[in-house]
Amino acid sequence: IVSAGEDCTYKVWDSFGRQLFQSAPFETVVTSVAWSSSGEEFAVGSYNVLRLCDKTGWSYSRAKPQSGSVYNVAWTSDGTQLAGAGAN
Repeated sequence: IVSAGEDCTYKVWDSFGRQLFQSAPFETVVTSVAWSSSGEEFAVGSYNVLRLCDKTGWSYSRAKPQSGSVYNVAWTSDGTQLAGAGAN
């Protein structure tokens, strides 16, 4: 389970509700998260930031799309592509 919100962080939880990871705070609110179909990685969206993270929470890629807040992220069914919807 991955959650995000007004505290400017994202968190990874196990199925028993125990927190496994908490990110360092972003500069702004984290507005979207989405797991890939494989469950091996997830995407995190914030203001002008899109991150890819492995299932443990470690961020291994960051893009700065200059699109304003990334309000939604969605993976293709095969998990090879990611789309982000923003507002600028």
